[in-house]
Amino acid sequence: MKNLAFIRLLHRQGIEQSLLPEPLSFTSVLTFHDAVEMFLIVTAEHLGAVVRDRDPFIKRFFEGLHPSNFADGVELRGQYGIKRLNDLRNGFKHTAGFPGPVTIADTKADTAHFFEENTPTSSVSPSTTSTWPKSSSTTRRAHT
Repeated sequence: MKNLAFIRLLHRQGIEQSLLPEPLSFTSVLTFHDAVEMFLIVTAEHLGAVVRDRDPFIKRFFEGLHPSNFADGVELRGQYGIKRLNDLRNGFKHTAGFPGPVTIADTKADTAHFFEENTPTSSVSPSTTSTWPKSSSTTRRAHT
């Protein structure tokens, strides 16, 4: 529960950063990525999955946690949006590719969609964090 609340906090910070003027808004990309990555790590740990650090980010989690590769796995949604986020984050962090306002808005939407589709809202207390509107029943079982 504590991890989900912190992940929600990171997501909210990313939203707030995305509303700042350039170049202050650029850091939202890093924060959105951190929130998604922490969620995926917590999910893997909860399921008892071993994900290989050497695999590319998308393969590590979206394939590594999939039921076809892991008996107790889950089918995560939003892979393409998170791939865009990961590519943008890598470009920004490693090659100083600054994101523009449209790209930041797209990243914000992709991240929100990922959490709406994959977050177990029934297990998140409204007193510690606001919930995302939807939840995926497959990922919800990973957190119960």
